[in-house]
Amino acid sequence: MQFANQMKILLIFLCILSHSVSGGPISYGTCQTACNKGAMSCYGSAGVIFGVGAVLACGLAQGSCMAACTPF
Repeated sequence: MQFANQMKILLIFLCILSHSVSGGPISYGTCQTACNKGAMSCYGSAGVIFGVGAVLACGLAQGSCMAACTPF
């Protein structure tokens, strides 16, 4: 009987936690990698090296993409 009560408490606790989790470190890293690859292709299509500040639109798009990766 005590085991059943412990399992009920654990289930309630896990249900509460499931609403606050949006993704783990692997999904965050994957999202950041996708943002960087998109920025690299943007810079490449503009004919400049990655990191050059001359292409403002690529940097803004990368920043917006990376901001979307962060959990709220």
